[in-house]
Amino acid sequence: MYLKTLSLRILQITTHTVIVKLKIKNGKVESVWVSEQIGRTVVKAFNNLLTETLANGRKQPDAYDRIAMAIAGDNIEAKKVISSLIDDAGYDVVDSGNLSDSWRHQPGTPAYCTELNADELKQALADSNKENAAEIRDYVIRQFMGADGAPTSHQGVIDFNRSQFLKIRKHFKNLSRRKQQ
Repeated sequence: MYLKTLSLRILQITTHTVIVKLKIKNGKVESVWVSEQIGRTVVKAFNNLLTETLANGRKQPDAYDRIAMAIAGDNIEAKKVISSLIDDAGYDVVDSGNLSDSWRHQPGTPAYCTELNADELKQALADSNKENAAEIRDYVIRQFMGADGAPTSHQGVIDFNRSQFLKIRKHFKNLSRRKQQ
């Protein structure tokens, strides 16, 4: 009896996992799915910066090089609370829209772990392409999993992530030239 019950439970979990993967593969945004599952308001934040940046990237509000963090959610009051926390943590806030827009700052998009200021992050969110995000995400993961060519420093990871996006790459080359002049 125990084995039959266990087998049925494994089948249920497997079926549920397949259904979830199909929903997400067919366009359901993960954050929306999570909100539906827990029946609570979700504000997606703190996901598009590297741990090192979160720990050591804090800047004063008037700093020209203050890094921005994207947020997304459907509840305006909840987004105000999270925005205040982000500002207190030392980062600018860029509202990427509703929770269904939160894919714009997931892996494989120009806004993910590229450590941009507010203007740059707004452009990166606008440049996000849902059609090729998974392909870029998978490529980046393969590069990090392989021993050859994977960046090992914090700045190396940022540079590698930025290099995946042509517009961002061109922008940072121009910015670098301006700093050298």
